[in-house]
Parts: sequence; structure tokens; C-alpha cells
Amino acid sequence: MISQIEDAIVAALRATQMGDYCKTIATYQGDFDMAEADLILRFPAVLVVYDRSDFKKTSMSTILETAQFLILVGARNLRGEYERRRGMGDTEVGSYQVVRDVLFTIVGKTLGLEISEIKPLRVLSLDQSKDLSIYSIEVETSFDYEPYNEEDDAGDLTSIELRHHLPPEEEEPRASDIIEFEEED
Repeated sequence: MISQIEDAIVAALRATQMGDYCKTIATYQGDFDMAEADLILRFPAVLVVYDRSDFKKTSMSTILETAQFLILVGARNLRGEYERRRGMGDTEVGSYQVVRDVLFTIVGKTLGLEISEIKPLRVLSLDQSKDLSIYSIEVETSFDYEPYNEEDDAGDLTSIELRHHLPPEEEEPRASDIIEFEEED
């Protein structure tokens, strides 16, 4: 589900006006240092990456996964820091506008997936140096999944066999025990 969410965020961003003005909208593979981003990316740029998950058991067979994603937003402008962040009129987009457009596009949406609505957590400044302005947008969503599959069910556990290897290196056990469990009513 994580890769589906990542791909759906990228597709949603590309389908908006951002697809027209952003030169790069992709998943982030972690394959470059942000300090070298201006040499590799075409700006304005939006990169989406899965960050982490928290888990909560909601029933005997269901787990709620809350997944967080980072959306890295970058703008480049040689005129100065003001233009990098705020843009220049209608012709050049700054990082503030890219952040707002990302939030407008995905917050409160499920992107056609069986997930909770995406909600924003925070926006952080990552780099405001040289000729780049880079922000990180943290968002999260959650979904249920069932790690237990009834087709894999081997039935109720009725017994267990213990084999004692003394010393542990011996191939054949010196003793074994079978413990049988009583059925519950």
C-alpha cells in the first residue's frame, strides 16, 4: 500500500497545474545529497518519499497502519532569496506557492485508495542557501490491513512437540516431549 500511496500522490500532483510549472515531480530515491540537488534536479521540483509508520492493533486480525510521507519541495531563483521563496509575479513560482499547491492538491483526499484522508502534520525549512529554497511537507494517512490470512490457517493449535538437543550441536534430539492442549468450551 505504501508504494501505491506514493504513486498516487505523484499522479495527483502531476494532474494539476503543478504538472505545468514543476519541472520535476517524482518519488525520491534518496540517491543524492540535498546540497547537490541543484546539479541534479530541474526546478521547481517536488519529490515524494515514504518516511515511517506506526501500528495499532484494532482487532484480532486487523492492524491500523498510520503512514507518514515527506514531500520535498524546491524552488530555484538566481535573483535572490525573496524570489526563491515568493516567486516573481505570474511567471516564476517560488517555494511558498509550491508548498501551498501541494497541500491544496492532496490534503483531505484519499486519492482513490482505501486510506483515510491525507492530513498535514508540518512544513519545515530544510535549506535556504545559495540559490535554493527547499521545504519538507510532512503528511500522514492510515489504512487497515489484515496480516492474518484465513487461507493460510492450519487450524487450531492442538499440540506442540519439543525436541531437546543436548548439546545444541547434536543433529538428533536426546529427548522430545509432546504437549497437547485441551479444547476450550
